[in-house]
Amino acid sequence: MKLLYVHQYFKVPSEGGAIRSWHLARTLAAHNIEVHVITAHNKPGYAQKHWPNMVVHYVPVPYSNEMRFGKRMWAFLRFVWLCRPLLKQHKDAAGLYATSTPLTVGLLALYARAKWKMPYIFEVRDLWPRAPIELGAVKWRVVKESLQGLEKLTYHHAQAVVSLSKGMQQDIQQTSPDTTGFVVPNMADTVLFEPAEAMPKGPLHIVYTGTFGWANGMDHLCTLVEMAR
Repeated sequence: MKLLYVHQYFKVPSEGGAIRSWHLARTLAAHNIEVHVITAHNKPGYAQKHWPNMVVHYVPVPYSNEMRFGKRMWAFLRFVWLCRPLLKQHKDAAGLYATSTPLTVGLLALYARAKWKMPYIFEVRDLWPRAPIELGAVKWRVVKESLQGLEKLTYHHAQAVVSLSKGMQQDIQQTSPDTTGFVVPNMADTVLFEPAEAMPKGPLHIVYTGTFGWANGMDHLCTLVEMAR
């Protein structure tokens, strides 16, 4: 059985970053499913990496948190365009698992469904377009309505929609009441951590390991550090 796994920001543990998709893809591969991950990288040209029962396909789409909204949208749409030949190459896949953000990966899922009747599951890691709209990044009414329409269409045609929390699932059900939904929370790889028998001596260090970006409210963390002094 072959499965396509589309995630624009796919990371392996050695690269740093969110590795939820890595764990899901490797688990599927361990169950004798041939997994083809389609993702992007900041390097020039197309590339591949191989693991048992798993191939990661990289298309060249530069991206960083420093980009303004317009450049980000261009990167999202460029990713969709460059991925189309890869979908065609693997049109014999039994299904497609698309994970957002960005919401535009839904275009690839819808394209595969319309072109080859390929069923898909859509995973929602952040609520788009709600998040950028509330942050004020999306101002034009036509863009808001287009993104909201894409959201509803993607949910409606999915075999199921996976969310990371009950609150997100409730929002999805309000947007598309007829959608079958499942909650699969984020997980922690406890093998990466070794418990200490006692707190080490010396100053206490607090480490933030989340995303550093405009949407993450890092100013609150700075305020907390000032209060702790």
